[in-house]
Amino acid sequence: LEPVPGIVARITLVTPRGESVYYTPSTGSGGRTSLAIPPMPDVENGSLVSYQVCLELDIDPAVCVYESYLIWGGP
Repeated sequence: LEPVPGIVARITLVTPRGESVYYTPSTGSGGRTSLAIPPMPDVENGSLVSYQVCLELDIDPAVCVYESYLIWGGP
């Protein structure tokens, strides 16, 4: 597989407090990008955060992954 530059991903986070959507910068020549999600101080320990990452491409079906994690060990 070859790296693909210029791809943007949409990240949707769902917490007990609501939904937030973020977009990554476009992938670079190596096919990589990253995004730092801001802290969520209003989400309590033990809360489940679900997220979906979809590539912003004009194809059907969309290329997405779904996962979740627990908030644990915060202040």
